Amino acid sequence: MPRRLTRVAVTLALVASLAVLGFAGGPVAPASADGFNHRSDWLRFPAPANFSRCTVRHLTLNGKYTWLIYYQYSPYPYGHPAKPRPVELHGRYRWMDCLHSYRPRPDITFYYRHRSWIRNERTGGELEWAQDVIEGGYGTPSGRYEWGSRLIHR
Repeated sequence: MPRRLTRVAVTLALVASLAVLGFAGGPVAPASADGFNHRSDWLRFPAPANFSRCTVRHLTLNGKYTWLIYYQYSPYPYGHPAKPRPVELHGRYRWMDCLHSYRPRPDITFYYRHRSWIRNERTGGELEWAQDVIEGGYGTPSGRYEWGSRLIHR
C-alpha cells in the first residue's frame, strides 16, 4: 500500500510541475486563432520625411488564412476597403506592420506607405504586402487614421 501511495504522489507531483511550467511560458495562441496588428496615429499631409511607426508580433500558425491589410480615416464612417489575400502558413512567424513616409519620385509630395510582412523564423521565407495611404477622397486630409492588418483562420 505505501508503494502505491508513493507512485500516486510522484505522478501528481509530475503533473503539477508540468502545469507550472506550462503557465510559466506565458499565453500561447492556438494555431487556428485570428490575429491582428492595429495602430491609430495622427497623420499629417504631406507626410513628414523619415516618419516611421511599426508593430511587431510573433505567432505560431498552422493552416489557411485570409490576410487583410487596411487603413481608414477615423472620422469617415465607411473607411477604406480592406484588401484580402489568401495565405497558407505553417510554423513560427514574425509579423510586422509599418507605416513609413514615402516619396516614389522627387516631383511627388510625401505620403505614407503601409507595409505588412510575415517572415518564417525557421526558413526566412517572407510574404510582403503594401498599400499607399493617401489623403484623397476624405476632404480633410490630416487627422487620425486607423491602419493595420489581420489574419483570419479559414
